[in-house]
Amino acid sequence: MKKERGELDPRWYAYYRCHRAFSEAIKSGKCKEEKEILSLHLYAFLASWGMATRRAFLLSQNYTVLQDVVEIAGKKEYSFLLNISPYDSGFDRGEYCRAVLELRRQIRKNLEEKGSGVSDTLISKILLGIFGCVIGYDSKVRTKLLEKGVSTSFSERGLISLCGYFQTARKEILAHREVMCKECNWDVPVMEAADHFLWS
Repeated sequence: MKKERGELDPRWYAYYRCHRAFSEAIKSGKCKEEKEILSLHLYAFLASWGMATRRAFLLSQNYTVLQDVVEIAGKKEYSFLLNISPYDSGFDRGEYCRAVLELRRQIRKNLEEKGSGVSDTLISKILLGIFGCVIGYDSKVRTKLLEKGVSTSFSERGLISLCGYFQTARKEILAHREVMCKECNWDVPVMEAADHFLWS
């Protein structure tokens, strides 16, 4: 995660820049007004994290295809998902699952009206980039989840299983996050740390 000498803007910075921009917009309630720059940040993050490869939805799209997604995510009722942690004392698993899955439904519906190839991997990474509220369900993370006996589906059953795993692996995930925070000099969201822990 550290910047190497001569490395002006490493790939992982795309996540940092995207999430920082959305954090500020969500807190100020300005996602709709800033949807142009926010959708550009989101597209850059997704592309750098493998979401604009061959046969992928984004490969044939411009960043503006994500502007409606930005507006959906900017609704006030979803703001509590920003940097949510399963380790917070007030974490409500049921409320969390309902909100994430409703966002998943709305985003899928919106994007499928514009093209094919919309996957759970894409949607989960959109939510990771915007809110830092869920892991990215790519093939590598799913393989790790399977090895640990955790559901690999981006569904209610899958999220409940994931939340259970978070409690089991609490010590390891939080230790991994602490290292990331020191190396990045940034308050890394717990879900991003969990994603990186599973992916690495």
